[in-house]
Amino acid sequence: MAREPVANIPLRVLKYALRRCFEAVITLSYKFGDRKYSISREAIVSAMNEVDGKVDRALPEALISRRGSKYFVWWRKKPYPPKELLRLMPNGLVGPFSGGNATNQVFRDLEFYVGKGKYP
Repeated sequence: MAREPVANIPLRVLKYALRRCFEAVITLSYKFGDRKYSISREAIVSAMNEVDGKVDRALPEALISRRGSKYFVWWRKKPYPPKELLRLMPNGLVGPFSGGNATNQVFRDLEFYVGKGKYP
């Protein structure tokens, strides 16, 4: 006997809704320098969208000069520079801060993949 669907909502719509809920739920606190920041997946995704917009409009020199060459945050098969994402997110980091493990751990904690390599 066939089971009746719970609702007439297409599976792709349900998957999208669940993914959006998951992205918005994770928010963690980190300290950079003497300031404390609350960082969420949603804020990081927002910064990724901003980087994508800059890439589409030809990268300004400021973004090119800040590009790291050792680590990248990979999301949806695209690499993103970690420090730039932290600067571009809403209420992002200001002033100088070092990259490396502390910065990369933010992305790992928020369940992003951080890998080595040069920007393609």
